[in-house]
Amino acid sequence: MHTANHKPSSGRKYFLLIVSLLLISALTIGGTFAWLSFKTGPVNNSFAKGSVPIVPEEKLDGQVKKSVTIQNTGNFPALIRLSITANRIDEAGNIIDGDPISLPVNSTDWDCVNGFYYYKGIVQPNGETSNLFTQDVDYTGMEINIMAQSVQASGNFGTDENPVSPSQYAWNMNYDPAAGVWTEA
Repeated sequence: MHTANHKPSSGRKYFLLIVSLLLISALTIGGTFAWLSFKTGPVNNSFAKGSVPIVPEEKLDGQVKKSVTIQNTGNFPALIRLSITANRIDEAGNIIDGDPISLPVNSTDWDCVNGFYYYKGIVQPNGETSNLFTQDVDYTGMEINIMAQSVQASGNFGTDENPVSPSQYAWNMNYDPAAGVWTEA
């Protein structure tokens, strides 16, 4: 009995090697060309800057302030601070001297630093602060003016070398949201 040893001829090996290399090259070149020749056009990046307008909300009952809150009507979470001036007035509306007026400010939710009251939370869009006062305030014979300000709650301002938080940039104050504490920068 004779068994034949069938080895592919060296010509056939080279032929298969060349066909394989041509196929790999065609796929590589075709894929690269397809990737590089993908049609591109102008790219429009949408950018909406943060907006944090606020609206004071007061509930009154005659000469009694039942509640005072600040609503964030913007599209970005906000930090809020306000100042309060309270003066005694006469019947004509003129400011008169007298003892300082003490108001029952909610110190659980508001920090007083250098004459400003800082809300100890971040107010989400369409959200509002808690009541500024701990009880109703009868302002008969007084005028109470509340001026509120807001700044976006996150981001970096300043320079690339010296970035600062929005509250530090606008108010020179730092806010620690985990502790709910305001400190001077």
